[in-house]
Amino acid sequence: MAYHSLGEVFEALDQTRGSIYDRVEKLRPEQYSYTEESGRWSVAGIVEHISAAEARIVPRLRELIEQAAAAGQVGPVGAGFKPISTEEIRSRSTTTQFEAPEAVKPKGGLHLGELLARIRSTRSELLALRPKFEQLDLSQSKFPHPAFGPLDGYEWLAFMVLHESRHLSQIERVLASPGFPP
Repeated sequence: MAYHSLGEVFEALDQTRGSIYDRVEKLRPEQYSYTEESGRWSVAGIVEHISAAEARIVPRLRELIEQAAAAGQVGPVGAGFKPISTEEIRSRSTTTQFEAPEAVKPKGGLHLGELLARIRSTRSELLALRPKFEQLDLSQSKFPHPAFGPLDGYEWLAFMVLHESRHLSQIERVLASPGFPP
């Protein structure tokens, strides 16, 4: 997938998150806590992981915005937006099987409603930053991802879509598993 504008990236963020909400909001406790097999995450665990990851990324994006503003890296990004390929981002890693860092692994014990409130909150924080993404040039402002290396501010947004899409697929797999509670 390639994004040719900042608007496309934000639209993909909205679509992916909307799909997650659609799939999990009405699950009952025995459904959202169900795991296919030992060592796999439940739907609640996946949502907790998404929440923890976004809660770590958003403050770093704020830092990139502050750095760009201090350096006078003024946009607008519009005509100068360099297309972002999620395949190119994915290709930067030498591994295909990722293990979440300890800080973003699910700890369990939270009700799905609490987890959904958390991902709604972090997404609101991210969306509040959109005007800054549109005003500044964040293509030179980077911080490293543990598996994909340095990503600029726009690549981090595209990575978030990639990340949530991967976990949406995991949610779909859990919901379709033969032992999933009706």
